[in-house]
Amino acid sequence: MWARLAGQPLAGTSTMVWTGLLDRRTGELDAELLTAAGAHEWPHPDGVLSPHTAEDLSR
Repeated sequence: MWARLAGQPLAGTSTMVWTGLLDRRTGELDAELLTAAGAHEWPHPDGVLSPHTAEDLSR
């Protein structure tokens, strides 16, 4: 949402986690917040930000 207000196509990962848009443990974006912001999820076939697992991200 911050990125949209700033006119940028994407926000950094830390910004997305801080705003609640991205779950840092699963890498999943919050569909409800994306819809409210008028944005869409990235076209990753599994609907996740990266191939990292929740275990990788919790380290």
